Amino acid sequence: MWGVTRDTAERIHTTTDFRLLQRFCALANASDERLLRFAEIHGPLGLCKHGFAWGHRDMRNLRCYRRGIDADDITRGRSAMESLVGWRRYIGRARGILAVETDLRKERRVNAAGWAWLLDRKEDNSLAANPLVVALAAQRRQTLAEQKRVLAQTVNHWLDECEVGVSLDWSGPGVEFRLGLSDPLGRGTPSLLIAIGVQLLRATLRQESFVWCSDCGSPYRPDRWPRAGELHYCQECGRKVANRIAQRRYKQRRKTETQGENE
Repeated sequence: MWGVTRDTAERIHTTTDFRLLQRFCALANASDERLLRFAEIHGPLGLCKHGFAWGHRDMRNLRCYRRGIDADDITRGRSAMESLVGWRRYIGRARGILAVETDLRKERRVNAAGWAWLLDRKEDNSLAANPLVVALAAQRRQTLAEQKRVLAQTVNHWLDECEVGVSLDWSGPGVEFRLGLSDPLGRGTPSLLIAIGVQLLRATLRQESFVWCSDCGSPYRPDRWPRAGELHYCQECGRKVANRIAQRRYKQRRKTETQGENE
């Protein structure tokens, strides 16, 4: 649970800023407190009381709009509450989608362990509230073609359960194309989950956009595509690694100088 003091529209998520997806995926092993800090900055994911996207489909193919929080509570600055299990579920899926896509783009099949994120590796029965996830996990994934099809369906599922739609805006000099909360008048305000889903779609379409940091393991967009076998780091880890290398070189230089003085 966290307090929300800023207007939702001010906080909504730049779907063109891929750093949002990078920061979200980097929360895989984060503490509850770190998840809270992220939520205070970017707002709630937009989950129902089951811990799935608000608008996911149930066993009858009907959408679930049973919130644990009220949208009016968010805009009025009241407390918001969402499931930490739900947050970790979608963090794991985002990382899993990017990791599997990276291998499939290189024409490499992914083993069963590489798909474990699809069913969240949870032993609770909350998945019964989201039967499409169970159906996706039951799809055949033996061949490369089957795996590519299932990954595409998984991204489609993320977008569908968030009710992502296409809208046009011609209020300015040109026609603008938008992906966001489905609304025929184009008024839909994207949730954090929608923004991340759209970024996952773009990342899957533009496969060269992401590599994985050799230090923290998070996806990021490199300024230069790394060569095969070359270590590469995200911006945050790159600074740390550069400092470690500089310190190591300094110590080695001092050691060499001391040895020269003793001789």
